[in-house]
Amino acid sequence: MKVILLQDIKSLGRAGDVKNVSDGYARNFLLPRNLVKPATPAAEKELGSKRAKLEKQLQEFRAELKDIESATAAEPLFFQVKAGEKGEIFSSVGTEEIKTKLIEKYPKLESADLRIGADHIRELGRQEITIKAGRQGIEGKITIEVVPQQL
Repeated sequence: MKVILLQDIKSLGRAGDVKNVSDGYARNFLLPRNLVKPATPAAEKELGSKRAKLEKQLQEFRAELKDIESATAAEPLFFQVKAGEKGEIFSSVGTEEIKTKLIEKYPKLESADLRIGADHIRELGRQEITIKAGRQGIEGKITIEVVPQQL
C-alpha cells in the first residue's frame, strides 16, 4: 500500500515522504494511529503544493539566516563573563544564553528549532559558532564576542 507519512517515523521516514508499506502494517498499525494517510492522486497533488510552499519558506529562511550571519560578523553578540586579571574565565557562556540573546535580537528565529554547535564557550574574544535551525538542519554561523565583565 502506498502511503504519505504525516509524522516522522524512525524506521520508515520523515513527514511528507511517500512510502510503500505492507497492507497489514498500514491497516493495523499506521492508519489507526493517524501516522499516515493513503497516497491517493488527490493527496499526492496536495502534498506537492505543500512541498512547494515549504520550499519557498525554506529559501526565505536561508536568506534570513545569511543576513543574520553577515550582521553578526559586523556586530557580534556580546557576552560578559567574570574573568581574572590574566584573562582566565571563571564562568562560561552556555548554549541557552546564546539562544536567548540571538532570539532577543532576531525574533524571527523564535519559531525555528535552534541548535547551537558549541557546548560552552570558555575563552575570551571573538568566535564563530555554528547554529542549525529547523528540522531540515539549515546551517549558519554567528559571531559572538566574550568580554570580561566590568567591575
